[in-house]
Amino acid sequence: MEYAILLLISYPESDDLQIATVLMFVLISESNFKLKGFSGFFLSVIFIGVFVISRPSEPIWSSNFFTPSATDLIAFCFFSLFTSSLTTLLHMYQSIAVREMQTIKQLENNIHKLTNVNIDFQDYAAAIGFQSIENERKRISREIHDTIGYSLTNIIMMMEAASDITPQDSEKLSSLIEITRTQAQMSLQETRRALRELRINEQEQISGQKAINKLITIFEKVTGVEVSIEYGNIPLVLPDEVNSFLYRMIQEGLTNAFKHGKATRISIYFWMTEQKILYIHVRDNGIGDTGEIIEGIGIAGMKERAEKLHGKVEARYVFDGFQLFAEIPL
Repeated sequence: MEYAILLLISYPESDDLQIATVLMFVLISESNFKLKGFSGFFLSVIFIGVFVISRPSEPIWSSNFFTPSATDLIAFCFFSLFTSSLTTLLHMYQSIAVREMQTIKQLENNIHKLTNVNIDFQDYAAAIGFQSIENERKRISREIHDTIGYSLTNIIMMMEAASDITPQDSEKLSSLIEITRTQAQMSLQETRRALRELRINEQEQISGQKAINKLITIFEKVTGVEVSIEYGNIPLVLPDEVNSFLYRMIQEGLTNAFKHGKATRISIYFWMTEQKILYIHVRDNGIGDTGEIIEGIGIAGMKERAEKLHGKVEARYVFDGFQLFAEIPL
């Protein structure tokens, strides 16, 4: 229908191809953007061919119009073909760009899912590790209770039996004392063995800076993001509640920088003032200011943990990325 309108308008003005050129440009552009592949280009060639062939060689509607020259027709064909080629390439580029954007969006969704799964796995692994240690401690406690309790009960009974032996029966008394001594030695050996196992389990349980360093090492290997950390002047030993807060805050900061900020570098700083106020900065070089900060469950959870420690947490954009800031009194 549009092509028929083009012929109807331009047919009487056969010696002036300017109107026809403008209309053909619109028709070719629309055809190429609506059809897939090279279909629009081939249809454009057909349009151009039919248009050139249909040019009248006689005056139209009793008007003394002249047919366009060969040079005009060649210029018209060249411009139309150039327009068709250009719009075809633009349409192909648009299709490729749309597919790539869809692929990028799908990859980002997959990255988010994998990141969440990885964090959940780390939490699960840590919980299982702590649970295993706790179960082992309970087992050793039961073993100590059973072993020591049984041994001490036997020793008490043998000592009572010894008190009933007359001084004249010295041989029987010596034998009973020897058995009691052997029982006490066995009980001591079992107690030492159980305590050694407890000591090993205590050494295997990491926390504080060791736990943070392990978290960062795993994060760097999984994501490829560069993470630098400076502990400043903070002490090696901190309260368990503070260690737990620091671990969760850094974990949340790393996750947000990777998922939302698309960061490639993260810096973590610690510092403690003379008033025993601990400052923590988790800063990344991500995409930075993209509008109002919407606090999710992670940041809200950090603020709740900080309030229990009489501290505070802030999330804010900086000139080259994003920063999490915390202030905790020790």
